[in-house]
Amino acid sequence: MKVYQKFWETIQQVNSIAIYSHIQTDGDAVCSSLALYNVLTSMGKKVDVFFGAPLPKYLEFLPNLERLNKKTMSKYQAVIALDCNNADRLGQAKYTFFKHAISLQIDHHPNNPNFAKTVNIVQTDASSTCEIVFDVCAYKNVHISKETAQYLLVGLLTDTGGFMFNNTKACVLEKAGKLLKILDTDISALTLPLFQSVTLNEFTLNKIAMQKLELIQNDSIAILILTQEDFQQSHMLLENAKGVIQIGMQLASVKVMVLASEDPEGFYRISYRSKGDIDISKCARVFGGGGLKNASGCRIYSQDPVWIKKEILRSLEVL
Repeated sequence: MKVYQKFWETIQQVNSIAIYSHIQTDGDAVCSSLALYNVLTSMGKKVDVFFGAPLPKYLEFLPNLERLNKKTMSKYQAVIALDCNNADRLGQAKYTFFKHAISLQIDHHPNNPNFAKTVNIVQTDASSTCEIVFDVCAYKNVHISKETAQYLLVGLLTDTGGFMFNNTKACVLEKAGKLLKILDTDISALTLPLFQSVTLNEFTLNKIAMQKLELIQNDSIAILILTQEDFQQSHMLLENAKGVIQIGMQLASVKVMVLASEDPEGFYRISYRSKGDIDISKCARVFGGGGLKNASGCRIYSQDPVWIKKEILRSLEVL
């Protein structure tokens, strides 16, 4: 692809690079950043990786996380944004990003406005940004180390829900197989910490969630509103509670799940999930958010759970 060629031509021209990804970070964002860090440093580039949010607890088993948010240079010749469907998802880092003459991005989300100045690799048919990083590396025949393979495979696993979401195409499984062969380990070494390592605090929050879950429209839509009191009662941090959304999605009758989580900063984080052909991103866009067809999100600036529910119901009217 020509855009891959332009990416590598641009990288060849610079020596110092900063990598940024989105706020409310996740496995794909973290792992694509660390994988690209490894690839670029193996080429002799100087690279820093920055995140504006705490690392999710389920990723703490990954190696060399101390590389994150460690500034080793005072300035950079180029900046790269990963897994951001728009510049606002960079948080405060967007102001630094746009100060640079050379900027690149790799993303898989729809409605991306191609906000980078130099190179925009946006492939909405990809399962994840990690998949695109794999393809970009394959284009140049870049060596993928065991550690890099681990990062990329974890990114694939998290953004496909353990290869259960409908973005798991045959090519995704083929690439996962190649990465697993490089990694040369039992895949349970990745799936256990990602999907089967619930802490007691998480279990407590899940119990609260089960009690508060509300089903509407013949049990086809599940709505869950969690307040700061719920997080405090379970001793859970908001950023480590993403798994709670699966409680509603596990029900056979549920086609749409909405999770509203109160942020201590005075707003609610809204996570939308859907099954099948339901484009849930339409609901997130009602509030200026977005994402993927079956997984999207936004913010609603209110601390009133009653108002939040009314707004959620209003957003569902677009379906």
